[in-house]
Amino acid sequence: MPTETLTILLVEDNSADACLVQEMLEEVEAPQFQLIHVSRLADALICLATKSSISVILLDLSLPDVQGLDTVKQLLLAAPDIPVIVMSNLCDEAIALQTLQQGVQDYLVKRHTNTHLLVRSIRYAIERQRLQQANASYSALASALIFYNAQQRQQLEQLVQERTQQLVQEKALLEVIVNSIQEGICVMRPDGEVVLTNPADSEMLGLESEGTPEPLHKRLSRLHVQEPDGSVPTAEELPISRALRGEIVKDYELVVGCPNGEQKWLSINGAAVRDRTGNIELSINTARDITKHKRTEDALLRHERLLSGVTEAISQLLIATDYQSALMRSLNVLGVAADVDQVQIFENHLQEKTGELLTSQSFVWVRNPIAVAKTPCLQNLSYKTWFPRWYDSLANGQAVKGLVQHFPQVERNILEPQNIRSLLVVPIMTEGKFWGFISFADSSGDSEALLQSADRQWTDHEESILTVMAASIGGAIVRSVKEEALRESEIKFRTLYESTSAAVLLVDENRIFDANTAALQLFGCTQRQQLCDKHPYEFLPPVQPNGQESISLAKEYVAIALQKGSYRFDWVYRKQDGQDFSAEVTLSLIKLGNRKVLQAVIHDIAERIATEKQLRQAKEAAEAGSRAKSEFLATMSHELRTPLNAVLGLSQLMRQEIFGTLNDKQREYVACIQSSGEHLLSLINDILDLSKVEAGKEQLNFVPLDIQELCESCLTLVREQAYDQGLKVTLSIDPKARICIADERRCKQMLLNLLSNAIKFTPAGEVCLIVTKEAEGVSFKVTDTGIGIPADKLPLLFEPFRQLDSGLNRQFPGTGLGLALTQSLAQLHGGVVTVESVLGQGSQFTLYLPDLPSEDLFAASSPQELAGCEGQCCSLGTRSRILLVENDERSALVLKDYLQVIGHRVEHLRSGEDFLTQVRAFQPNLILMDVHLRGDSTGFDLLATLRQEPDTKNLKVVMATALAMAGDRERCLAAGADDYLSKPIGIAQLEAILMRYL
Repeated sequence: MPTETLTILLVEDNSADACLVQEMLEEVEAPQFQLIHVSRLADALICLATKSSISVILLDLSLPDVQGLDTVKQLLLAAPDIPVIVMSNLCDEAIALQTLQQGVQDYLVKRHTNTHLLVRSIRYAIERQRLQQANASYSALASALIFYNAQQRQQLEQLVQERTQQLVQEKALLEVIVNSIQEGICVMRPDGEVVLTNPADSEMLGLESEGTPEPLHKRLSRLHVQEPDGSVPTAEELPISRALRGEIVKDYELVVGCPNGEQKWLSINGAAVRDRTGNIELSINTARDITKHKRTEDALLRHERLLSGVTEAISQLLIATDYQSALMRSLNVLGVAADVDQVQIFENHLQEKTGELLTSQSFVWVRNPIAVAKTPCLQNLSYKTWFPRWYDSLANGQAVKGLVQHFPQVERNILEPQNIRSLLVVPIMTEGKFWGFISFADSSGDSEALLQSADRQWTDHEESILTVMAASIGGAIVRSVKEEALRESEIKFRTLYESTSAAVLLVDENRIFDANTAALQLFGCTQRQQLCDKHPYEFLPPVQPNGQESISLAKEYVAIALQKGSYRFDWVYRKQDGQDFSAEVTLSLIKLGNRKVLQAVIHDIAERIATEKQLRQAKEAAEAGSRAKSEFLATMSHELRTPLNAVLGLSQLMRQEIFGTLNDKQREYVACIQSSGEHLLSLINDILDLSKVEAGKEQLNFVPLDIQELCESCLTLVREQAYDQGLKVTLSIDPKARICIADERRCKQMLLNLLSNAIKFTPAGEVCLIVTKEAEGVSFKVTDTGIGIPADKLPLLFEPFRQLDSGLNRQFPGTGLGLALTQSLAQLHGGVVTVESVLGQGSQFTLYLPDLPSEDLFAASSPQELAGCEGQCCSLGTRSRILLVENDERSALVLKDYLQVIGHRVEHLRSGEDFLTQVRAFQPNLILMDVHLRGDSTGFDLLATLRQEPDTKNLKVVMATALAMAGDRERCLAAGADDYLSKPIGIAQLEAILMRYL
């Protein structure tokens, strides 16, 4: 069967309302609607004149060209056979009644109209129009019968029968329509008899739909009817009764408790049907179930109320100074806003003995304390025992919610005694840690039971909002803890401030605003007012000991303290009685509240000054003693060496027998004299050397030493002594150990001391010299198979004039200075001497010398050094291009000859003329450049030019100067140089540069 299509003419000037009607009609599957939309009455009249298939007219009373009831009159006059439905924004019973009296089929209020209501109104309007047309035809036919003759009666009766059958069919159709409508329909007589109800009405109210409808009083006895505010209306106040009194009831809301226990919100409409005399025959009432809509609306209201409550509670926490009072006020606001019976806060803590995590109730709010069951002890509750499920969720930032009846039994055992039926628990986190939780409990079902079921169901929106509140509580807790800590800190500060022995002043821009007791005592004040509220300059003498004015110097020091944050200096203050005293002052910039002030910590340094004076006097005395010692050593050196020279010289002449032959005994005596003299000279030299080192007078001349040559030279001097004792002497050198940086004379002296000792205390076996390359230096190890040293004697080895055993002194003569001098010289080199020994098996002495940086080397550019190092340096360099920029011909000649001898290609520039051209042409690997050149350009100018060019900016440049002033190195490096040399340039310095950059 084809689907019926109804053409609807919509006369509406509001495009939004027109679109809404279009959407409503498109939602209906059957019948199908074709909508014609016009915005003016004139356009509607034209449409009616040209189109004959219009089924219903939807009319707005407010049009651009016609307003009010005139719109209805003109439209009905133009199309009396087409049903008209008014859709208006006005909810006015008088206007609605007037339009209905003029012939409009229905009056709809736009904001209360939905798809179901609109379609139902269209269908009813069409059916009513058909019935009216049929009745009009019937009336016209009945009137005509009076004028018809008897011969036509039979035809008229047949026609009446046909019309009656049509009415029966239309009634049946109307009954089908009524039964199919989703809104409840109840038609009632004035005496309370219910004439008609549809299935939707019975289903909506939970009543039986079969059989004769129950009278009104029976229906009401099975229903519990309430106003939205909870009051119970009388029978006369019900919408049905009001409609029977002739009132038009529009969207009247009631809450109805059905026999099956459900509670529903209904929106009721009602109107009376009058007879021809105007008496009310029936009331027609429709009811629409709006429970879902009201629940949605109530949920929004709850949401807004909860948001408002949370906002207010957070404000309480933010502005309050008393944390606990603010938290209780916040809980009160939250409890009312969330519409719960209890709000509790639990705080976590550890069990002292076992360390188990417990929780205790710390805050609680109750809506009605009388209605709440007796609360059990809620202190020291174990998560492990009572709430293991809660801990897993809460510790991870997740909430726990639901009906208590669905909770595990162990949780119900503690919740049900509190009469809690529904619960939401939200964790409180403080700085990322699980501090505790806040719970929202419903004890007796929702107080707004007209909308909700008896047991509260928590929504995700409520959980999210209350989670934010829990976070704010956590923040308030952290803030409270920090404020308490700050208060304690302030108390401690004030206690320390007052109890410290140091005088402390707090100074702002213009005055001393606070001072501790020590400050009052130091400045000779008996009352705080004598010091505070005064300018610090009032306690200064006019001039400081350095001759500067106190005020100007004080301003300078204050500026330094403000810039650096703190500044310490010595100062002279003037006491209350005018007496001056010296002090050490530390000015510090501190923050008090919202302002920055200066804190002056003042120490009386009278005792320190006296001590410093004593130290200066002692230092001067020590320096005088040191000078006297040096003078004595110089005198002794001269006085002892002079006769020794005569003794040694004469003994040598005598041994040569120039003045006659000596007999054997004489030769023995002369040899003894010469040996004793040489021993005495060695002893004098050791004593003088040790004294010189200890006095800091020894100056080392660091040069690169060929290790192979150094070791062989030392072994040559001791090998004869070793052979005389029947000892074997060996040498082992690490291939990586080629050069060491040291003072040549002192290095040989250290090695000879170690080798001589090893030979002296080794009766048989061998003595080995082993050289190894370390990470940052070279180690010389002297091992022997001698008598060894007891472990308890090792710490005494390096003490001057110390012999470990008097028996050894007789067997192995010596002064005990050799090892002490060797250790001192090693330390002067930045190294050390260590020893390992086993008694009866031998010893190993290790001399470690570090690699020194080039800037620590002394100049060594003598011809002898040049000749001695030439061979070894040739092996260090590779053939590279070196550009020498030097205006001094002699310096350039020495450097150029040396660099060419060791295999480098050298170009020499005397000035900066055509500097970049020469650089690009020569393409040097390294540039050695003097700071001072001929002409207008300096080395710095050429360096700046070099660094600005893309193709030359990365060249290695080493600057050189003969001034050797403090800060030269820093200025060269800041200008862009890679390194710096001070003239005269030593070979060791130059070699270090070449090894570093080539």
